[in-house]
This record gives sequence, structure tokens and C-alpha cells, in this order.
Amino acid sequence: MKPGKHAIFIEKMGFKPVRQDIDILPGTAAQHMIKLERGDNGWLNVAGRGAYGATVSIDNKFVCKAPCRSEVSPGVHTVLVQKGGFEDYEADLRVDRAAETTLEVQWSARPSRKGAWTSAVLAAGFIGGGLYLGHLSNANRDGLRSDIAAGMLVDSNDPRYSRGKWEAVGADAAFVVGGLFAIAATVSFFSHAPDSTAGVDQRTIGFAPAVTPNGASLGAWGRF
Repeated sequence: MKPGKHAIFIEKMGFKPVRQDIDILPGTAAQHMIKLERGDNGWLNVAGRGAYGATVSIDNKFVCKAPCRSEVSPGVHTVLVQKGGFEDYEADLRVDRAAETTLEVQWSARPSRKGAWTSAVLAAGFIGGGLYLGHLSNANRDGLRSDIAAGMLVDSNDPRYSRGKWEAVGADAAFVVGGLFAIAATVSFFSHAPDSTAGVDQRTIGFAPAVTPNGASLGAWGRF
């Protein structure tokens, strides 16, 4: 380091940033004791192999995309971690001052909606077919009534009787089957897998010296 005045800045997660001005004299080695005070906040770290791309919200506010670390005030916070294709992880977690709480979410995959869409399409098809058959049955009935009202002789063997009857039976059956498929589709659309869970680990943040072949030092950055 060149002789003269320098500003030393030290930052460490869990501690308050410190600035100290020092004066380096030519040809001398100087030692400076720098006291670090613990920070007022804690940290929430969402990590793990499956964390990539998940969104992290704390107390209903989006804070970051995982994997990430966020500074939070001490106390209990509602943490919500969401990822496409998986059930949400939500929990009330306590974060202590100058401590890091690490979450590693074990994701629970959401059920596929393919079966639900298939059931919905089949339900629409059967109900549509039932409506068409019901229309044909009503048309046969109205035709018979019209002929009778006009004074025409209608034989009991008129094919419109049997045809209308079977069309009505077919319409009722189609409505029943379509209703069952509709129920199955609704259940599938609203079904959920078990909620995602997470392993929670909390550790107090410390400031340990680094030892190198040239001596001992603190992790720091500065401008000289």
C-alpha cells in the first residue's frame, strides 16, 4: 500500500459496514483494530438444486428470484416460494438478528391437467349429442301431434313412435355420461398434490479472520 491517507471499508453480511481512515507512513508496517457491530437485520436464503427460477415473496411482497438471499427485519415473516408446475411452499418463519435462515424446498409436483381437459371435451361431446338427440325426439313427437290434430290417422306402428322413444332414451343416457365426465373434469381441475415442504436451517453469522501465508486478515474491500 502506498504511503499516505487511505479510507478502509469493511463489509460483512450480518454486520454494519465500517469505514476507517488510516495514515500509512513510508517504510512502516501498521496494524489497526477495527470493531465490527452486529447488524440490525437477519437474512433469508432460498437455496438448493431445485430453487432455480422460483419466486420468493416475504409478507406478500416479491423480493427476488431463487437462488437468492434477502435481508429482512428480525421477527416472524410469512414466506411464499412459488415455481411453475409445483405446489407452493408457504410458512411463517422466524428470522433472528444477525442470523441467516436457509430454506431448501422439496417440491411437490402438481397433477397433470391433461386428463381434466380430456374429460371436459368428452363431457361437452356427450352433452352436445344429448341435446341433438333430444331435439330429434321432440321433432318426432311434434310431428305426430301435428298430424293427429290435423285429423290424419296415425297408426301405432308409425316408426316415429319407436324412433322418438329411442332418441329420448339416447338423449338421457348421453346427459348422464356427459354429467359424469363433467364431474370428473371439475374434480381434476381443482385437485392438488400435497404442499411443497422445506428444510430450514438457521445459523448465526460470524466474522472469522482469514489466515494466509502472509499473515492474518479480515475480508474487506477498499479504495486506495
